[in-house]
Amino acid sequence: MFSRVLQAQFVKISFNAPPSLIADAEHQLRIDERVLRWLITKKPALRRLNDFKASDPRNPNSMQSYEGRKRS
Repeated sequence: MFSRVLQAQFVKISFNAPPSLIADAEHQLRIDERVLRWLITKKPALRRLNDFKASDPRNPNSMQSYEGRKRS
């Protein structure tokens, strides 16, 4: 009858995309015969880098926003 498959490959991909792209990605996964199952999930958005304060524990005067840093 059918032989059991004992091996599998799992792939996790993180990406940023507009919602309209998700439907196209699901369509591509559905028609690809190499893909048996997939799951697309939505994660909360990451905070922008500018929202964090730059700090260096060795230098207490380094507390400034990322935009306020001087470029060298």
